[in-house]
Amino acid sequence: NRAVIASATPTLELAIDTRKATISNLFEVRRVIEPALAGLVAERASASVRRQISEIANRQASGIEEFRLIDREFHQAIAAACENPVLLDVYEQALASLFSSEEFASLLYDENNKDEVIDIIASSSKAHLNIAAAILAGNRAMTETAVSAHLWDVEQRMLERLK
Repeated sequence: NRAVIASATPTLELAIDTRKATISNLFEVRRVIEPALAGLVAERASASVRRQISEIANRQASGIEEFRLIDREFHQAIAAACENPVLLDVYEQALASLFSSEEFASLLYDENNKDEVIDIIASSSKAHLNIAAAILAGNRAMTETAVSAHLWDVEQRMLERLK
C-alpha cells in the first residue's frame, strides 16, 4: 500500500544558510550593474576623477573595519563618476543593501572566518588596483572584465569558504 510507504518515509529538511542566499542575491545584482557602470567611468571620467579612484584603490587597510570603509569609498567613487544619475541611484540602493546587510556582516565578523576574510581583503585590494588601472587607462573592456572578476571572486569566496 502506497500510503503506508509514504507515511513511513522520513521527511527531509534541508538546512539553508539564509545568510549565503542573501549574499548571492546581492552579488547577482552587483554583477548585472557594476561592470557596465565601471565601464562607463572608464570612458567618461576626467583624468582627475580617475586619479582619485586610483588613490583610493592604493590605500592599505589595517583591518576589516578600515577595509570596509575603503571598499565602500572605492565603489561609491566609481559609481559617482558614471555620469548617469538613474544608474547611480539604482546602484547606490544595491550597495547600501550590501553594506547594511546583517548577513554580510555576520559572515565577515565570524571568528571562524578570520583567516579567509584576511585573504578576501588581500584579493579585493589587488582587484581594486586592477580596476583602477583599467579605469586610468580608459579601457572599458578591461575595466568591465576586472570588475566582473573581482565580484565573482569575492562572491565565491564568501559562499564557498566562509562558515
